[in-house]
Amino acid sequence: MKTIALLFGSFNPIHKGHIAIADYTLQQALAQQVWIVVSPQNPLKSPSDLAPAEHRLAMARLATKGHYSIEVTDIELTMPHPSYTINTLLRLRELHPNHHFRVLAGSDIRKQLHSWHRWQEVEQIADFLIYPRGEHAENCSAEMLDAPVIDINSTACRQGIYPLQDKIKEAVNPSVMDYIYANKLYIPKHISLYNNALTNYKNGNFGDALNDLIDALNLKADYAEAEKLKEHINTILSFRYTDIYNP
Repeated sequence: MKTIALLFGSFNPIHKGHIAIADYTLQQALAQQVWIVVSPQNPLKSPSDLAPAEHRLAMARLATKGHYSIEVTDIELTMPHPSYTINTLLRLRELHPNHHFRVLAGSDIRKQLHSWHRWQEVEQIADFLIYPRGEHAENCSAEMLDAPVIDINSTACRQGIYPLQDKIKEAVNPSVMDYIYANKLYIPKHISLYNNALTNYKNGNFGDALNDLIDALNLKADYAEAEKLKEHINTILSFRYTDIYNP
């Protein structure tokens, strides 16, 4: 019987902390394979800033390339939503009756587990490998005591992409970062509005551009580029509506 460790998550985006935990699990022979289970959406989290599933799946595959005992599965993306862990485990047992499944989870999970859908059944079906994370690091499994603690999370990754922070550059696989930029993922709202303003400005739609810039500055008051373009457009509009023959 093959032992599979399941690492569930939205992977929005996947980062080196995820891979480090998977590698440690394999190095300690706690599982023969680790499967990255990309979820459509965590039922306990807000969908805000969630990249489309196909992009998160593609990024996970890029991040695990060359890690031959780490696989990426889209099983939760093919199942009815919302995606509950119990349903996924039951489906996996049905598809792979000769596999034993373990669930990899951060140590903060102990405070959340009782809010899971049919959590008692989850504990009966699969045993947990709890790795240290954040302020709950002491709650990890004995087998995972020495697992690497990576001081990064997907939220910080998203927030540190525009502009790119050194810490985020180190935490995210270069191929994943290239994918993010190529597909214009995780662009903050104020930057998106500024880009819209630039397009409207180039097309001569100065009023629409000005509205976009005002909205961008409401989100980020110290947005220098937006303020500069706003002043420039105001100058254009002021000149346009000035009667040079009747000052």
